[in-house]
Amino acid sequence: MEGDYVLSDGLRGPDGKLYQLRFRGNVLGAGQLIGVIARDGLGGGGYVEISRPKVHFHAIAPVLHGLRKWAYLTNYSVDLLTVCEYIDEAGLGFGARDFGAHAVESTSVEQRRSA
Repeated sequence: MEGDYVLSDGLRGPDGKLYQLRFRGNVLGAGQLIGVIARDGLGGGGYVEISRPKVHFHAIAPVLHGLRKWAYLTNYSVDLLTVCEYIDEAGLGFGARDFGAHAVESTSVEQRRSA
């Protein structure tokens, strides 16, 4: 996955595995939220791609908010803990659920922190 930007690393899901959300940019400064890398606690690994075709974002900024980990995007924010739970439920075979249905319109970082 060359050229990917790590949004959030070391996200421990409820299954005890570590997850990583990545963003793949392009030459125009935009890019696509493309996937999650899953590794178990023993260093083994699995891979699941939660690709979002035709959905592009600008100005990606990773932020930690309390115990929750969010990826702030210009148009959307994604609850990474929830993403991990869905991946776990799917047995690392993310297909039945539509990842796009879990994205919501974002607010500013300050608004999130004061919530």
